Amino acid sequence: MPGTLVRVLAPSLSPVPLTGTLLDSSDLELLLFQPASGKRTIPIDAITRLQWSEGRHNKAGTYAKWGAIGLGALMAVSFAAGASEYGDFFCDSKFACSALGAVLGATSGAMYGALIGVAVRTYDWKELPLNKRATGPRPQVSLKWRF
Repeated sequence: MPGTLVRVLAPSLSPVPLTGTLLDSSDLELLLFQPASGKRTIPIDAITRLQWSEGRHNKAGTYAKWGAIGLGALMAVSFAAGASEYGDFFCDSKFACSALGAVLGATSGAMYGALIGVAVRTYDWKELPLNKRATGPRPQVSLKWRF
């Protein structure tokens, strides 16, 4: 669809992927607009990989998940290691201290991870199947039955 952000891998034209806005397409070529170089025509036969993107997205959810897992595990271990056998002011046993550390660590890790993830914006690329059509004459086969 014209106006879509696409990434094209065509090793015969460029060693790096070509990224731009799709202007037009046909059975033989794609017409891309690249901000640095302007319009560029890419033959379909030269394309080995074609991807599209809906745009940039932040990674708040992913970073929050890994922040919660990492800091939750670290705090659980450190709270359990620092607890006495018979309990402390906040918890009654090592297990309770470990659980408290896991909850506090996961909560703060998720918060910090989400804050960092909001600042990290990347493109999410989705693969498009290539349907290369053969050009030129095609052999035709017909069968006839006679009785």
